[in-house]
Amino acid sequence: MLSYEMNRHEVTAVVVIRGETPLHKEILESLDGFSALIVWDNSQQDNLRVYGRYMAALQAPTAVVYTQDDDCILPISSQQAILDAWEPGHYVANMPEGRRWEYSDGIALIGYGACFGTKSITPTFDRWRAHWPIDELFHRQCDRIFTALNRDILVDVPYTNLPDAMAGNRMWRETRHLHDLSLVRQRLAKIRL
Repeated sequence: MLSYEMNRHEVTAVVVIRGETPLHKEILESLDGFSALIVWDNSQQDNLRVYGRYMAALQAPTAVVYTQDDDCILPISSQQAILDAWEPGHYVANMPEGRRWEYSDGIALIGYGACFGTKSITPTFDRWRAHWPIDELFHRQCDRIFTALNRDILVDVPYTNLPDAMAGNRMWRETRHLHDLSLVRQRLAKIRL
């Protein structure tokens, strides 16, 4: 694996928020030093849910973006380890070893920190659009779609969940969450044929 050793000032940080509360001060401070920070606030524009992450990334002034969820914090050393692992044509996801068995089909979690090239966004979602609609399922599950249709590099670096991660209104706690994940896996299998 080649190392590109990107500096933070060469990368845009992207975070999507629900808008109920502003981005935590701790997260803002940890993202200082990136070329730019784009916060997509779903309460201030169309509520695109998770897809707001990609709409924000398309606005980035840099070719590579770093992203994480709004309910966890990564130390700068973890963010840098994610950037250091990146290679063109791949995405890097901080995927804890203990969670990988749940996602052995090429889907990865990117909320614990990830980076990817912005040029991969449109072609990836065009592949999805050729088979399936851009609907609520897409808006909720596009991280899984993006990761399943791209090549991964997985790392396992420290992060800390903030109290919001356990809130009852988080997507992973919704009763439909596992059904949505199953449905998106079925649709992805048809694309990959």
